[in-house]
Amino acid sequence: MAINFDKLRTPQSICIIYVLLSSILILIFRSFFIGSEAPLVIYARSWRSIQGMSYVLNLFPALVLSGLVIPFSFFSGFIDDKQQSFTEAFSRRFFASVMTAIFAVIVYAIIFFFTLPMLKNQEENLRFNSELYHLSKNNAIESIEAGEWDAAAQYINICNLIWLNSPELTDLKDRVNHRLEARVFEQSDERALARTALARDRRDTGMQAGIAPSESQYAVDATDAIMLSRAAFNERRFFDAHWLANLGKRLAPDGSAQENAAARLASEAWNMITLQAPTQREEQLFRLHNMKLSGYQAINSERWIEAFYIFQELLSLTPDDPDVINFLALSERHAVRSAFFIDEMNMSFGEIINSALYSLPSDNGRMVMRFSALTISSDFAYGMGLEYMKFDEYNNLLASVTSRYAKLLPFTIDDKPQILVLTHALDRNNEENASKSEWLFGSERYSGIHQTFFVLDMSFEDFIVASHIRRGLSNLQIFELFNAASKLKTIGYIPQVFHAEILNRLGSVLFFLPIAIFAIILGWRYRAIKKPRYLLIPMLLVLPIVFNGLIYLYNAVSNTLGIWLILSIGFMPALILFIVIFTLLLFISLLVLSAQQ
Repeated sequence: MAINFDKLRTPQSICIIYVLLSSILILIFRSFFIGSEAPLVIYARSWRSIQGMSYVLNLFPALVLSGLVIPFSFFSGFIDDKQQSFTEAFSRRFFASVMTAIFAVIVYAIIFFFTLPMLKNQEENLRFNSELYHLSKNNAIESIEAGEWDAAAQYINICNLIWLNSPELTDLKDRVNHRLEARVFEQSDERALARTALARDRRDTGMQAGIAPSESQYAVDATDAIMLSRAAFNERRFFDAHWLANLGKRLAPDGSAQENAAARLASEAWNMITLQAPTQREEQLFRLHNMKLSGYQAINSERWIEAFYIFQELLSLTPDDPDVINFLALSERHAVRSAFFIDEMNMSFGEIINSALYSLPSDNGRMVMRFSALTISSDFAYGMGLEYMKFDEYNNLLASVTSRYAKLLPFTIDDKPQILVLTHALDRNNEENASKSEWLFGSERYSGIHQTFFVLDMSFEDFIVASHIRRGLSNLQIFELFNAASKLKTIGYIPQVFHAEILNRLGSVLFFLPIAIFAIILGWRYRAIKKPRYLLIPMLLVLPIVFNGLIYLYNAVSNTLGIWLILSIGFMPALILFIVIFTLLLFISLLVLSAQQ
């Protein structure tokens, strides 16, 4: 199929080809010169792609302006030599350039309002994931040194969610897995012994009650029976001793010394039988009965966490007991209302924010909350390294609490959405590894903060928006800026900050169209009358640099003007004034364009 080179000579074709080729060259350049190293080795390729795309999109306005100017110098022959105002060819060239500028503004709006924030969020995700990886890795090392193997396994699992099979963690995982496997074998041996004891129904004696000794133990006279009874007694075979003593008593003459000796020996053997401890099976059954009873009493007293661990242990010893299965499910279902399991954090991996700080209203005072790391999903969040402080209306500290782990859940009280923060983290298999909040100052009585949870007076949706702000205003979508401006007044954020960012984005996009038209005018005014030959090549490189400086200047002016207007007259009047200024500039640019000769 033949290529129509005449179509490639049109202004819109030249502009599009120039922007595409320039973008490809920039991406190639940035693939070799990244600028900043990837925060984690596994993210090297993604980091390089995001850095390159961000660089291209930031240069997009300068490339478009250059692409609008270059056609007037690329082919000088398409210009009408008569230089008449608004000739057919002349108007056709301008119309194509203006339509190209309008199309570029639409693309720029999509980039500026949606694509760039998404790329910035992706970049922050890689950065926060890497910080969480290094934080968890360091915590795993510290836990191993402290002998806290379950905590170390938890931190390694978090690392695996970010970087599966990381070579940096091979030694750590081997040490932790070896230790945990050894403990599992020990527990398995203990449970096997317990089950064996339950299966046995015998004593440590030579016979069971009510069963005679073997025929080889029968004596021929009273003397033999008494001797065999004494030997069995010394060997602590008390049932045998009692049987043989009674046999000797029957064989001995009435009233003889042998009869008295046999009677005495039978009495001693019987006393030892009555004092003998229960069998292992009886002891184990009694202990299991007491455990089951204590677990049931814990359920009746609503001590759900205690009941959970009791029935968790019982399940390993009596896996076929339906009562244990039902009570375990019941206690777990209620336990997670005031606590959560640490292993839940391994199964949920949402948006990550490090060093998240919040200032929230509370009664007549305020709450300040900080997480060293926070993962957020649409209907729950998990945090590590929680620090929480509560102040009264006079800024007096009421309470200061820290917690190793935390879980945030949305719930409603009196039709008012709020957030429940659980600070009691449970190890599903080991009660000793549970983590509770630690009081540094104050008490539950005066602060209203409980030992295992507290409540935030805000909706979970607002909390998500406030968390997104921690990533920076440039990472927020335009609708998130409007939400933040209207909802986050009470938690320490000034609405004017969000309004200024909204005006900045709108101004950057709206004013780009008049600037593009002025660029077309400049291109026409300083068009090449003759073929530029080799001078065109450096201009292809210089023009984007010049226009990028111009874009930076007008963005700075627009941002400063927007902030000043918002602080002076408010957001809505400033927005209306921005639209009026845009309309005037657009009208002036089109007027100047129509006056060109």
